[in-house]
Amino acid sequence: MLFPTTSLVAFCLLALSFLCLGLWPACFRAAGSRYRFEIFSFDFALGAILLSLAAAYTFGTLGSDLNFSDTMLVAGRRSQVFAVLAGIAFALGNMLLLCTISLLGMARASLLSFSLASFVVAGLAITRANLVFSSAASCLFLLSFALALVAAKALRSSSRPVPVAKRTAKQPLSNATKGIITGTLSGLALGAFLPVLGLSQTEELGIGAYGGMLMACLGILLSTPLFNFYFMTLAIEGESLTFASYFQGKRRNRLLGFCGGVIWAAGALALWVVVTAPKNLSLIPLLLWLVPFLAALLTILYGLFGAKNEVPGSKFILGGVLCFLAASVLLAMK
Repeated sequence: MLFPTTSLVAFCLLALSFLCLGLWPACFRAAGSRYRFEIFSFDFALGAILLSLAAAYTFGTLGSDLNFSDTMLVAGRRSQVFAVLAGIAFALGNMLLLCTISLLGMARASLLSFSLASFVVAGLAITRANLVFSSAASCLFLLSFALALVAAKALRSSSRPVPVAKRTAKQPLSNATKGIITGTLSGLALGAFLPVLGLSQTEELGIGAYGGMLMACLGILLSTPLFNFYFMTLAIEGESLTFASYFQGKRRNRLLGFCGGVIWAAGALALWVVVTAPKNLSLIPLLLWLVPFLAALLTILYGLFGAKNEVPGSKFILGGVLCFLAASVLLAMK
């Protein structure tokens, strides 16, 4: 398998990971508000699995280390199962994130989901050795999540109120309320992704970056139709869909969904390859830890400053961004 052999190559891979993980949601935004997240998720899963397959059978078969096929043969079944489970957790969290973006906008949705996910990761990382830094990071992530909730409520207050004469005893939930619910669930699912993925590397003969990425993407591919059966029937936003709706979308939107999966998988694999590289690359551990958190900040800021109109509650979003950044640094210093 190919791994970076110099610090410069490793740094370039980290930069690629930062950009890919931070900007792939731009594909969903470019598809337009009418393109349902349920349909986008199908193409996302296809793009991710194809990228992981292509990488495994090209870069994963080159180099002097064990190739991809040999690693899969000697890797424990426990590692493979955990990688698949991590992919399932990511699929659920990512679909809920896309749903929340449809309801709240990219900046609010990303801050809401990523703050809670990071809080879960920081809470699970607390030990006696890093009690101070991890606890402080957890508190700041929780504060960032609270500011995201305030920003979501600002969206609700800025929307047109329902006339008193038309109000009934049973009013449907507003988009802001539904977005808070889906964003919270998304954060919990995404927060479980990294810890479960880490369990696939705990054995002496771990599954490796290329095999692990392939198994995780396999989990995404297998679970997406199952989750979509629920989401398409429930129709959190808009009318109910059928699986036949998948074949009625525009080719441009289908391509954007596919590219979103390819870009995300490329970014995740680039980071995983650097983290699991067998050679000491003299990289600052702080940098390795910060990449996924900085990518999350890039998504939030892109959603905030890339919006055509003014984003309600932007000052709360910026406050949440500052808390998120400070918490990320503290967690990386543990």
